[in-house]
Amino acid sequence: MQWGQFLEHDLSRTAVSVMRRRYNRYLYRSCQEFQAIGENDMFLLILLLLSFDGVHSDNTIRCCNSDNYNLSPRYIHPLCSPIEVPASDEYYHKHNVGCMNFVRSVPAVRSDCSFGHAEQLNQATHFLDGSQIYGATANKTASLRAFYSGRLKVSKAQFPPLSSHPTKDCLVSSDSDVCFTSGDSRVNFEPVLTAMHTLWFREHNRIADRLATLNKDWDDEVIFQEARRIVIAEIQHITYNEWMNKVLAPRYVRIINRLADYSPNTNPSVSNSFATSVMRAMKSLYSGKIWLVKEGRLENASVLNLHEHYNRPGVIQKPGVLDEILRGFTTQSSQKLDFAFTDDLVNKLYSDGNYGYDQLSLDIARGRDHGLPGYNQFRELCGYPLATSFEDFSDVMSQENIEALQKIYNDPADVDLIIGGLAETPHASSVFGPTFSCIAADQLLRTRRGDRFFYSNPWQPKPFTSEQLKEIKKTTFARIICDNAEDIKQMQPEAFKKLSDSNKLVNCDNESLIPKLNFIPWANTRDKYSY
Repeated sequence: MQWGQFLEHDLSRTAVSVMRRRYNRYLYRSCQEFQAIGENDMFLLILLLLSFDGVHSDNTIRCCNSDNYNLSPRYIHPLCSPIEVPASDEYYHKHNVGCMNFVRSVPAVRSDCSFGHAEQLNQATHFLDGSQIYGATANKTASLRAFYSGRLKVSKAQFPPLSSHPTKDCLVSSDSDVCFTSGDSRVNFEPVLTAMHTLWFREHNRIADRLATLNKDWDDEVIFQEARRIVIAEIQHITYNEWMNKVLAPRYVRIINRLADYSPNTNPSVSNSFATSVMRAMKSLYSGKIWLVKEGRLENASVLNLHEHYNRPGVIQKPGVLDEILRGFTTQSSQKLDFAFTDDLVNKLYSDGNYGYDQLSLDIARGRDHGLPGYNQFRELCGYPLATSFEDFSDVMSQENIEALQKIYNDPADVDLIIGGLAETPHASSVFGPTFSCIAADQLLRTRRGDRFFYSNPWQPKPFTSEQLKEIKKTTFARIICDNAEDIKQMQPEAFKKLSDSNKLVNCDNESLIPKLNFIPWANTRDKYSY
C-alpha cells in the first residue's frame, strides 16, 4: 500500500480552488494587457486567473457554516460543492455534522484555448521522476538543496528538513512542533509516508557522498544531478520490477514489459481516471493501526492509531520508531481492496480529536467534480459489455456486492467509477479487478513508454552506460531500507511480500540475496556530464 501512495504523490496532485486576496489587481492588469481580445477569450482569461489562484493562495474556501451545516445560498462560494451528510448517518449525527467541506478542483486551460469539457490541473509532473522528493519546480528543488557536495538538506538525525511554518503545514499547535517539508506537501500525511520520504532523502545523500568520494573534481551541481538521476532510476526500477508484479495480474505485466521501449508518439500524461479513482481507491488497503515491530519480528507489535497522526509526524523522531515503522509495513498485511475502508479514513480523516472527514465520500465527490464517466462506461472501454441491469455486473462482481450497489444506485449507469472498481473481484495474484487493472496497466505503460528519460532508454540524451545499468538493476526496496534505516540488521529480500519460507529474513550484509550497488562505474566520468 505504502509504495502505491508514494507513487501516487509522484504522478498526481489535485489543485483545489481557494480565495485570492489580490485577484482584482491581477484581473485589472490582465485586462489592460489583453483589452483587444474578444469576449469569449476574455472569459477564458478569467478562468485562467482563477486557476492560477488555486495554486498560489492558501485562503481556504469555506462551504459549511461554523455549526457544520450548509451555508445560506447567498453566502456560498460558486466553487463550493459541499457534501450533505444525511441525518441517518449515525457517526456524524452524534457529532451534529450535516455538512462536509468540499471545494471544486482548479480547471486547467485547454491546450487549444477553446471551450469544451473541463480538465483539471495536475500540480505534479506526470512523469515518474521523484518529484515528491525533489519538487515539481526549480524553485522548490532549490529550497531543498544544501548546495554543497550535491546533498539535500536534512534536519536532526537525517530526517527531511523542517517546515518554516509548522502550524500552517501540519495539524500542530506550536511552531516548535515537528513538521517536515519535502518535494510534496503530503510528506506529513501519515507516519509511514513520512518514513518513505526519509528513506529517499537519505538515499540521495548516501549516493551523493559516494559520488563525491569517487570523483574529487565533481562540483556540487554535477554530484546533485547525477545522484538525483540515480535515485529516479531506482524508484522506476522498484516500481516496474517489484511493485507492479504485486498489484497487477501477470498478463498485464507481460503486456507492459513487451511494449516497454520508448515511443515519442505515446502520451505519458496521467489520466484523470487513474489519478482520481484507481490510486485513491488504494486507500482501501489501509489499516487503522500502524504496527511498530522490533528486530527479529518475534515480539507482538505495539501500534499507532492512524487517525492520531495525520499531519502530526513528530512520533517518527522518537528513538527507534523509524525502524519499527519500516519493519512494521514490511510485516503487516494490507487490507483487501473493497468497500470496507478503515474507520480512521471514513470518519476520522484529519480528525481534531472528535471527528474528521470521510475519505471515500471526498473521493466520490472528486470524481464527480472532475466529470469522470461512470463505472459502466469504463467497464465497456476495458472490453466488457455495457451493463443494462445490475445483474450484468455478475461477470466481475459477487452477488453480495451487486446487491450492495442496488441499494445505493437506481441504475447501473449511475455507479461511480471508484465504487464500481472497489466492488469488482480482484484477479488472481492481483490487487485490482478487471476495470482498475485495465486503467492502471494503461497508465503504467504510458508512463514508461512515453518517458524519453526513463532510466533504461538508451536513446535519451545522456543514457546510463551498460555497466551503470547493470548496477541500477540490482536495486531492491529491501536494499533501500537496509542502507537508510537507523539500525535495521535484517530484512526479507522481497520487501513488498510477507515473510514466508521462500522470503525469510536475511542479514542486510547478505549481498547475494539483497544486492548492493557498486558505484565504480560512475568513477572518473566527468566528461559525460554537462549539468
